[in-house]
Formats: sequence, C-alpha cells, structure tokens
Amino acid sequence: MTCKYEKIVIVGGGTAGWSAAAVLSRLNNTEIIVIEPKNNKAIGVGESTLPIFNKFQEATGLFENDRDWLEEVDGTMKFTIEFDKFKKDNIWTHPFFTDSNKESYLTNRINDIEDDFGTDIKDQYNFFAEHYPAQIKRVAKFHKNEERFNDPDIASMGYHIDSIKYGLILKERTLKERKNVKLINDVVEYISMNNGKITELELKSSNIIFGDLYIDCTGFSNILMKKTNSKWLNAEDRLYCNSSIVTKLPYIDKEKQQKNTTYCHALKYGWVWNVPLQDRIGTGYVYSDKYIDKIEAEKEFKDYLGSQYGYLKKDINTKHLPFRVGTWDKSWNNNIIAIGLSSFFVEPLESTGLALFQSQVTKLYDILRKNTIKYRESFNNHTLNMVQDTVEFIELHYSLSDRKDSKFWLDYNKHPLSDFQKELINSFIDPDKIFNESTIIKLIKRRSFFCEASYTALFLGYGLRPNSINKKF
Repeated sequence: MTCKYEKIVIVGGGTAGWSAAAVLSRLNNTEIIVIEPKNNKAIGVGESTLPIFNKFQEATGLFENDRDWLEEVDGTMKFTIEFDKFKKDNIWTHPFFTDSNKESYLTNRINDIEDDFGTDIKDQYNFFAEHYPAQIKRVAKFHKNEERFNDPDIASMGYHIDSIKYGLILKERTLKERKNVKLINDVVEYISMNNGKITELELKSSNIIFGDLYIDCTGFSNILMKKTNSKWLNAEDRLYCNSSIVTKLPYIDKEKQQKNTTYCHALKYGWVWNVPLQDRIGTGYVYSDKYIDKIEAEKEFKDYLGSQYGYLKKDINTKHLPFRVGTWDKSWNNNIIAIGLSSFFVEPLESTGLALFQSQVTKLYDILRKNTIKYRESFNNHTLNMVQDTVEFIELHYSLSDRKDSKFWLDYNKHPLSDFQKELINSFIDPDKIFNESTIIKLIKRRSFFCEASYTALFLGYGLRPNSINKKF
C-alpha cells in the first residue's frame, strides 16, 4: 500500500537519522530528505546491540548476503551481557535466547532449577553455561565474521560495533540504492509553525524545505520537539544515573578484554561498560552526579581501569556527557516525530540504545506502509511502552542489589518496587503461581520488550528461586 505522506524530512543524520532513512525509503512514492551538517561531530565509543539488530538489518533491505559489513564497523559478535559486582561478590549473565531454547527452557527446566542451584548464588552463571553452552562457552573465544553465517543461533546474536561507522554505511548504501533519498548538507536556522505543525524549515543557506512529516533526529538538542507541546516524562526518580564519562582505549590484554559479551562492572556510584571492538575498547562510567561530582567520578573510573586492566591515568582521555532519563509523552506530535535520543533516553545497562530506536523506526514504517488508523496513538504507545519496559527491567538491577558501600546503593536498598515488579517476582517465587510469558502479558495487558526468560536470568542472578517459599515482595 502506498504511503499517504509524499515527502518526509529528517533533520539530523547520524545513526538514528540514517536508520530512519534506510527503512522509510522503502515506502512507495515517498521522497526522503535528510538535512545533516557537513561535518557531523557525533560521539561514538562503541555500541552494544541486541538480537533485534538482525531484524532491523533485514528491514533496511541493504544487507542481503553481505559478509563484509561487520568488518567495516570494527565489529565483534556478542552472545551475552555480564553483570559483575551488582550483587556483592557475584557475577551473573543475561544470555541471548532463541525462540526455541526459550520454550525448551521454560517448559522443561523451570521446575528443576531449584534443585540444580542448591543454595549457592554463584551457580547462576554455571547453570546457564550448562543449559546454554552455545552462548556462554563462546564468550571465551573471539569469533570472526564468517563464522556467524554458519551459526544455528543467528537469531540470538548481537554485535559490538562502532556506531558512527555503522551510520556511515547506512548513509552510503541508502544514497546509492534509493533514488528517492536526497541529502542536504546544511543546518536548520528557523522553524515556521502554524497551529502546532511545522509549515517549513529555513536553512542556514536560506533554502526553504517543505514536508508532510518532519522527523527529529537531532539527539538531546531536540530542535523540532522543543516546538511542540509534548511533555517530558522524567524517570530519574527510578533510575538515578544521569551522567557518563567515556573513552576509547587500545587493548592491553585481548584474551581478557575481547570477548563475545558486553561486560558491565558495578562501582560505588554506578557502573562501567566494556565494549570490545576489533581494534580497540569502548568504555565508560555511568553514574549519578547527585552522589559524586565529576572530578571524583573520573578518579574512580580511572582507578578502576588501572586496577582492572593496567591502564595508566595519563593515557586515558575522557569526555563527560550528562544525560536525562525519560521520554516525551507524545513522540509523534502533529507532523513532528522524534526518533532516538530526540525521543527518549535510558541508560544502556541492557544494551538497549540502538535496539529501542530501531524498533521505533520499524514500527513507524509499518504504520506508514499500512496507513494505520490512530497512527500517532499507535506510535506513541509503542515508544512509551518500550521505555517503560526498559526502566522496569533496568531498575531491578539496582533495587535487588545487596551492595551497601555508598549512599547510592543504600538508597536503592530502600527503593520501592513497582506494583508490576512485585507481582512478577511473587509469580516467580510462589509455588502456587505460574510464571511464563502469559504472566507478563496478564500484568501489563501486552507483550513486554523483555521476555520471561530475560526476567528469569535476572531473578536467578539476584538469588531468587522459582516455585519455592521465599520472602514475598
């Protein structure tokens, strides 16, 4: 079906903008205009993706039978996310699940978990190593790109990539393959509005741009969304972290650092990520400036990099990036749509950065392709639900922790669980209740961005046991 919007204007390029252009350019009879500064100074230290990335690749139609793109973005393959010291003296893992092994796990193994575990919390990692050996055991080995094409678990694979280079690939291929896409290297100087709608954009070059839809991919600048009456829904009362320190580093010990997992290590006021690319490490410290100032945070970060890997402080060049956690109540407002950082931000503890806005893009494509009734409501609900699901899931990484080495963690010790979290945990641990995908659907009246197998991995990691007598929450 032909899209009723004849011209879509995307303001801001980068990975978000070119992701939108790559997918939306598949709409029949729709012209796509991307307005991007000639020297777009994006910041990238390494991005960690989820398996949904593979579906997005298919949605673009630009990567069929391509065996080279992963090398072009300095990418490595990823099968798990590891969480070290989020629970005192413990490491647990979140494996990626295929539909088949999720079903097998939940139907055949859930009643036996307690017997397998015994009382040792450290068994979570070993349990998944036994029942998901393909995901866990491969973490110890670096895989080359060609191996992924013979992998039976391709659907459960993510990647570590240089997101700036990935955005450039999307840009180059979209401009080459899609004749309905036009790039304008310029910046927006003035936005003309009428009754809450954009009527035209005036560029620095004095050119005037008209469109039917305007997509804001300007990140935290929000140059289009600031013109709307959408309200920002702040989530900092649930996720305290609001700042990050980022850096790029060479490998010191590839055997230790370059693994097929995104490694997250909790510190006193937040956590550090380790994203291994082919030739370097992307790393950063996510923390709350309500508990520690940026100088002390940088010291803690550099001390960690020194003790964990052997980096010298003088060799670590950092950038400080504040952020706000939350989303707009209406990411599609009149003829303005926010995608990516222009729409929301949730700290990337579960590698959701690319996954969430790629899901936005594919949802938008489906809405426009089918001319969906109540299209704005459908898109806005989709975005709000994804962000809400992510906040609920990430929040538990802190709230279930037993760390007490700073006020940051002590405050989370007292942090109240949401009604959804309490009901879900009680369904997991109560022998008289059932815990499966239907449990989540019943609680929130829809599917969650995180499935029951992901929650199972998290609950086991924090010492909760299924079908047993535990403390009720």
